[in-house]
Amino acid sequence: MTHSPIHVAIAFDRAMLLPGLVLVSSIRDTAKATRPMVVHLLHDGLADDLAPAFAELERPGLSIALHDLASRFADIDIAPPLSRAALFRLSLPDVLTGIGRVVYLDADTLVLRDLGELHDHALGGRLHAAMADVPLYYFELLSPLPAPYGGVAMTYLRDHLGIAYSQPSDYFNSGVMVIDLEAWRSRDIARRCTDLIRRKGPFVWADQDALNMVCGKDWAPLDARWNSFAAKASAVSPLGKPYALLSLQHIWRSDPWIVHFSGPAKPWHAGTPPTVHDHLYWRQAAKTRWGRRLRRGRTVARWRSHARTGLARARGLVARWMR
Repeated sequence: MTHSPIHVAIAFDRAMLLPGLVLVSSIRDTAKATRPMVVHLLHDGLADDLAPAFAELERPGLSIALHDLASRFADIDIAPPLSRAALFRLSLPDVLTGIGRVVYLDADTLVLRDLGELHDHALGGRLHAAMADVPLYYFELLSPLPAPYGGVAMTYLRDHLGIAYSQPSDYFNSGVMVIDLEAWRSRDIARRCTDLIRRKGPFVWADQDALNMVCGKDWAPLDARWNSFAAKASAVSPLGKPYALLSLQHIWRSDPWIVHFSGPAKPWHAGTPPTVHDHLYWRQAAKTRWGRRLRRGRTVARWRSHARTGLARARGLVARWMR
């Protein structure tokens, strides 16, 4: 396996186009030139936007393949803030014909380590490898869910998904995965997930919920550094300061291999709380014209936000003065 090509897949829509290209640049800059790599971009009609990026991102040994999935999953409702692009990973067994294994990455991640080691992770006959959703366990189990779900995440997992949740390993996070595509094909994982979403969805966490329902415990654990949650690396848990969480947060801060900007706290979103790894993102983004464009857009959005706030305050002062 160490001499076989590394296949990596990323899915995104127009809203995540620029962050997705910054992610590809981080994959390129950390990849060892001794082993070929193919980065598969699953998109929804963005070929014209992506084509100019090839010259800047490709290099000898690293190539990019485009897969336009705009016509797929059009009949499936996705609960905001997710989009249909969240379902694109379910197309991997069908789209990547002849390929046996792939690393899947959410578009809001940043790679800091060569992906060869992750690609070759021992699956032990399991369907895929992923990280137990530790942030869900320590931070979100008692979080209220929006309509139409209601209740909290714990009861949603039990009552809506049928997952008897009692520990982090009862549910995995699908943002970083190593997938045995042959196993997914033989077990018809993708079709079973899409059928489930059509029958019982929309789900809070889209195909991640469906994958957990269909795959159960048939997955191998990943080192948590491959999925380092930036927003949770220094956060205080409602459960206090358990040693297991503190140890995990320490390695997420000091030695992340892939940083995951999951949730609303993304560096490119103006007005969201900063994370401990924003500087790593902007350092990588500064190396590409898309990243520099992303930062300019964030700066303009912040100026506009400050201007609106200032105008609202001025109007309030005038209104009080006129009374």
